[in-house]
This record gives sequence, structure tokens and C-alpha cells, in this order.
Amino acid sequence: PWALPFRENLHMEKGRLMFDDLRMATTEEKREAVKRHYFDPKGASTIAPIVDVLRETLANISKSNVTRILRTLETYQRNFGRRRPPKVMGRMSLKNPGIIAMDMFFPTRKIAGWEGKWSCLTCMDCWSRYIHVYACVNKKFETVEKAMTMFLQEFAGYGFMPRRIVCDRGTDLAPAKKVMEKYRTKKDTGAMVVHSQTAQPVNIVETMNAEVQRHMQVFRTSGITDDPSVLLEDISYAINHKKRQARGNLSPIQLLSLNKEERQRVNDMEIETEAPEVSGLKELKVGNAVRVLLWSRKDQAANTFKGFTAKWSVEVYTVLRKTAIPKNRNNYRYYVGTDKSYFRHELLKIPREVDTQTYDMVTHRQVYVAPEEAWSDESDYDE
Repeated sequence: PWALPFRENLHMEKGRLMFDDLRMATTEEKREAVKRHYFDPKGASTIAPIVDVLRETLANISKSNVTRILRTLETYQRNFGRRRPPKVMGRMSLKNPGIIAMDMFFPTRKIAGWEGKWSCLTCMDCWSRYIHVYACVNKKFETVEKAMTMFLQEFAGYGFMPRRIVCDRGTDLAPAKKVMEKYRTKKDTGAMVVHSQTAQPVNIVETMNAEVQRHMQVFRTSGITDDPSVLLEDISYAINHKKRQARGNLSPIQLLSLNKEERQRVNDMEIETEAPEVSGLKELKVGNAVRVLLWSRKDQAANTFKGFTAKWSVEVYTVLRKTAIPKNRNNYRYYVGTDKSYFRHELLKIPREVDTQTYDMVTHRQVYVAPEEAWSDESDYDE
């Protein structure tokens, strides 16, 4: 029935079915042709170029045919590219105000056209996002200490005691240890200023820095002002009165006015965001055949190896079990019969039938470039 619309195009020639002047290939002939191009140094090694070449001689070859055939070849599978997992940023889980994040940024003439040498100190409460940005005339200890003291007193005026300061190890923020000692209680036996081992906890205030600077840039680009000190007070006010969708559409000022029960209701309505599995990869089910990524987690993060090298295992495994990761139910750990579990990006789904046959189409004739040898007339050698 498929041939009825093509009566005028189909004919037999020397025992072969032809479509106009192109040959109609069987399933076995398609596989043979694709493999010979893939293993030929003069041929193509990727899907689209192979399709382009074969369409010159075969009438019924398609991109899906070539894709399916190549993905059954053991060599193609082992060299197949890997997908990087999405970055999962750390997230602070806070229930009450009191954890203060601090950082500094420095508007410059070179980068954005700001006049003066201002040191801008950003202080914020991590739970409510209550913020104040201070324009310091310099970054000396006494100047920064005064700005920090002003913020902590202002924040304490809302009825919450500062409990800890989170910041990086920069010397610009050294006064934090001194100003926080005033808020130490009998149960506080550790440090009042926390320097994170990674940058993730400080990202929360760095993100706020970026928001402040984007707001500032409106007035620099428009030519209204090039002095950041006339903007920071008003920008702080704007952010403190901006509604936060993740906190029940309440502004930071409104959040600080809530009682304990109301804060609990706000915490309960917070939307949990889950990181999806690697997009573009097919779902793995129990019973699927897979190859395992040979790189360790350290090698994956450091890009120790080139991406085009053979990176997937020779052995073919079967997915025996998959378990959802707690608090991230869209991601799974897969157990394939080895001594450890794997994430989705560390497994390559392959067809159950694998073609291990190869064709040696290399001529093995060396072609190389070497400098001419300088033979000495006085040297003795056998002719």
C-alpha cells in the first residue's frame, strides 16, 4: 500500500527496487552503509553529514534511521557526549529574623561611570530581606564599624535581636566581630560572626548587591546623577517596601511586624523549588540497558578529561532500582548492579541490542612531516 502513490517513480533495475534513479535499501543495507561511513576515515562520523552523503545514493534513508543505527554501535555509545547536570545552588532555610548578611561593593568610574571613591556596605536580614545600604566615604575600620552599628540598632528597633552575621573573610568586614559582641548572650558560646566555607551562604547578599546596582544604573545611564550616595537611601526604602511573592506578598517591613504565629504561617506557604533532572535525557525505567560514566565525581567537576574521549563503560548494565532523592522528588538515584548508585547524567541509555562489529577501513599508510636529515660528509656509515 505504501507504494501506490509512487507508481510512476518505482521500477525494478537489475533485480533491485529503484525510486527514480536512487536505490531503495533494505534495513540490513542501511546498517551496512552507515557503519562503513562511520568507520571510514574519509567518511563522516556524525549523524547529519552521514545522512547528506547517503541521500545521494539511497532513496529511503532518513535522519532517524542513521540516528537509530549509530546509537546501537558500541564505539558510538562509548564516545557519546555527556550532559552536565544543572547547577543546584545552596539554599538557606530560616524560620525567624536575626541572621544578618553583610557585604561591600565599590561603584567605580571605570566600570559604570560613578564619581567618587565610595565603599558601599550592604546589610540585610536573610529571612525578611530587610536591607540598608550605606555609602561609606572609605573602608577604614571606624567607618565600617559605625555603619554596621547603625544597621544593627535599626534592625533591633523592630523587636528582633541580631543573632549572627554571615559574611566572607574580607578584611573590609572585620568590624563585624566587634559590633556583634554587644549582642552575645549566655548561650552563645561560639563565634558571633560566621565565615562560610563556601561562597553559597554569601550569595544571598551578593544577589542583593546586584539588585541595588541595577537600580542605581538607571540613574547613571540616564545621566540624572553620577553620585551613588544620593541614591542608596531611597533604593533601600524601595526594596524594604517591595512585596515578596515567596513570603505571601508581604514587604520586608511588613514581615518584621508579624508575630510568631503569623511568621509560622508565612513559612508554611513558602514554595519549595525542586531542581529537575537533566533536561533532554530520556526517562530511565527499571529494566533499561545503560552504560556507566567512568569519570569520578571529582573528574566531572574539574573537567580532567576531554569530552570527546571514550567515557562510558564497556560493560552494559541493567537498571535494577531507582529511588527518589529526599526533598527533591524529581531526581533519582539509580542502582545498576555495581557497588554504588548513579545520577541520571552518569548513565547512558542504550538499546538492548548492541552492534559490536567494526570495519577496519584505515589504509595504515603513514603520512608524516619530518625535517631533512643533515648527513655529514665525514661521518662513517654503512651504505
